[in-house]
Amino acid sequence: DVLLNSPDDPYLIQYAAKALRMEGSVEQSLEMLKKALMLRPNSGLLHHQIGLCYKEKLFTLKKTPYKYNAYEERKKLIELCKYHFQTAYDQKPSLVTAILDLAELFAECKDYSKADEIYENQLRNKDCNRINRQLIHWKYGLHQLKRNRFLHTAIYHFKECLKLKVKGKVDIHCQAKLKEIAEERLNEYSRDSVAFGILGLLHQLDGKKSKAIKFFQRALECDCDNEEFQSALSELKESA
Repeated sequence: DVLLNSPDDPYLIQYAAKALRMEGSVEQSLEMLKKALMLRPNSGLLHHQIGLCYKEKLFTLKKTPYKYNAYEERKKLIELCKYHFQTAYDQKPSLVTAILDLAELFAECKDYSKADEIYENQLRNKDCNRINRQLIHWKYGLHQLKRNRFLHTAIYHFKECLKLKVKGKVDIHCQAKLKEIAEERLNEYSRDSVAFGILGLLHQLDGKKSKAIKFFQRALECDCDNEEFQSALSELKESA
């Protein structure tokens, strides 16, 4: 009803189009977003939403077996995603989610060096706020985790994500992922210092100091020279 009363309002079109995409009506969403972009060609938010529509089409294509001319269509969709994600960020640098979507796209295309470059550049950005920095560490950790050989780097970024102490979905997902990693490592080797260190950090951030101390002590029993564990244990004992 609101759209009927204000059919050319680009802000209303943007939110309505997003709702359509979330419901699976990607083509209808794209049509509305392109209309809005004609009214606001420099809108980073609109470019980002258009990029997400093309990304959805790309993943749908990936799940469709034996589609005629799929290679050319995939190539075209990738370029459209890249263009709109990059343009979104260029027009609105505070829209960190757009550049992270571009990083994920590079990783999907196995261009890991470009994906890494985006994550590293974002982490070096001194103007990045805590919420965005948390998201970057979380996404970068997932990126490293998918590459199998980079588990320690993934763990580092997950820890940094939690240390920012920004409560929300990212924080919850990150805690769950670290706990899962710790449990998997302990199932493989019962004296895994990294796993004990992870559990110590999780309890520390949860305010459970006595449990955190026990896990860091167990971590040091397995790796007595680890400065990270020593520092955490010392800090906990001083504040106990």
